[in-house]
Amino acid sequence: MKYLLIYVFSIILFVDVYSQVNCTGTTPFFSVDLTGQPAGVWTSPTVTRNGSCCGGGANQTNCIELSITLDPAAEGIIFNVASGANPGGSLYYQVNCVGVPAASGSAPLCLSGVGPHLISYCKVGNNQNTYSITSVPKPTAPNDVITSDGCSVTLTSTGLQPASVVWQSLPQGGNPVNFYNNYLNNTAGTQPGTSGVNYTGQTTVVVTPQPGYPAFIDFKICGDVVGGCSVASFCDTVNVTFVPTLFAAINPTNPTICFGSAGVALNAVPTGGEAPYTYFWSGPSNNGATTQSIFATTPGSYSVQISDATNCPFASANVTVTQFANTITANAGPNKVVCRDPTPTVNVIGSVTGTTTGVWSGGGGDYSPSATSLNMNYMPSPSELTAGTATLTLTTTNNGSCPAGNSQMTISLPQFTSGLSLAQTNVSCFGVANGSIDLTVTPGAATSGYLWSNGPISEDISGLAPGPYSVTVTDANGCEGAVSTTITQPTQLTSSITTQTNVSCFGGNNGSVTVTGVNATPGYTYSLNGGAFQVSGTFGTLIAGSYTVTVRDLNGCTITQAVTITEPTIL
Repeated sequence: MKYLLIYVFSIILFVDVYSQVNCTGTTPFFSVDLTGQPAGVWTSPTVTRNGSCCGGGANQTNCIELSITLDPAAEGIIFNVASGANPGGSLYYQVNCVGVPAASGSAPLCLSGVGPHLISYCKVGNNQNTYSITSVPKPTAPNDVITSDGCSVTLTSTGLQPASVVWQSLPQGGNPVNFYNNYLNNTAGTQPGTSGVNYTGQTTVVVTPQPGYPAFIDFKICGDVVGGCSVASFCDTVNVTFVPTLFAAINPTNPTICFGSAGVALNAVPTGGEAPYTYFWSGPSNNGATTQSIFATTPGSYSVQISDATNCPFASANVTVTQFANTITANAGPNKVVCRDPTPTVNVIGSVTGTTTGVWSGGGGDYSPSATSLNMNYMPSPSELTAGTATLTLTTTNNGSCPAGNSQMTISLPQFTSGLSLAQTNVSCFGVANGSIDLTVTPGAATSGYLWSNGPISEDISGLAPGPYSVTVTDANGCEGAVSTTITQPTQLTSSITTQTNVSCFGGNNGSVTVTGVNATPGYTYSLNGGAFQVSGTFGTLIAGSYTVTVRDLNGCTITQAVTITEPTIL
């Protein structure tokens, strides 16, 4: 692959008067080294020709002698009288004293090899002159180059007559010759190329990619050779490759010196452009470093400049390195046990050190007000309620490039699993309070308390009037189960006097009464004035007076019926 060459002209001149090789002792002698300057120009000091060279024959007197070393890229010289009298056709030269002296004109003197070449120039008279030697370079085309979008590259040819130079972009991707000649301009930017037209008259061109540029373009350059020592015309091609614009980044993007750490690694990341890349860092530490990565030991602003093989402008990036004064930790708080029924809202309080923020994760439920609130309320999801557990993780945020702290807590979601049953004894008689309820708790979590709707906190209750009763049982997890029942009473026992016969004569005892019990549990029995109960409610042989009949039903409930037996007045 070819690359661009930059010419720096510096000519080494050795003047050693009268140290000539092929000339007499009084002939001025100059040693000219044009190594590194294939197109260099040397000018002598003012000198008077003297002596003779190559035997002192015709056109071999009043001379100067030159020892010329050429650059390998040169193929000859042009010798001129720079100042002083110079009658036309009076100057003759010989190379290494070979042949007869030849008249020196404006045409190049072609030389083979770098030399040194011993050349004598002789002319009638001994007036003072200065002389110049212009090195004639071999024709060259620019080397293959790489440039990027948004950048330009300069292509320079040597050894060609500028007016004869023609540039052509070769067919590429189905596009015809010269299609990309609109990428060309001169170095002053005043001769833009035109697509489809030869670009002429410039030995140096500037190539600037346009929107929609291809991966590469091959340019052909042709022209007439300066001097023509080897060939009269010259053609060659140069490849210009286009790559994306170079961009720079620094990883990590938020670098931080962790607590207890000596520093943080910064890595420059180039994208686009063309390798190899070079780096130059600036910052509080490692200032001036040229490695891709550095280890920043001091907080502050750091920047890197990245250059690539295209020689296009560098790309830069910068970051700010911060430092933590404390260890980064997270504390999700203690595990919690919360009953799943009814659907709970669990208050969770987390804390962090080193940084001030964190985020909750892991749960499938809802966070209120948000998952970034350290103190928040969590509502478990249906699946978590079914599974009986939820695991939450608190992770620190805004950690820079330091490892995040994290902590887990578990919410256990048990439910009341004990079985509850009630055995009740209803009120035996209407209007009394002798009902009772016996609570039975089957195995489950240990029971920690009872609360009845009418206030007692014992397992069983008694002395109950008719009505509804419920009990809430709390287990060791704080979960609650409830059961209820209703204490009933029989209907109210009533009685009536169905028949009554008063005493017929004063002082007689033929009175009677029949009392009947109703509305209660059948199987009634009757007692007169506290006497023995009998199945019949009829009582006879009664004298006039007041009586009390007690009616008793099958449950033992009683009611009294007042009876008054009358008699007629005495005769």
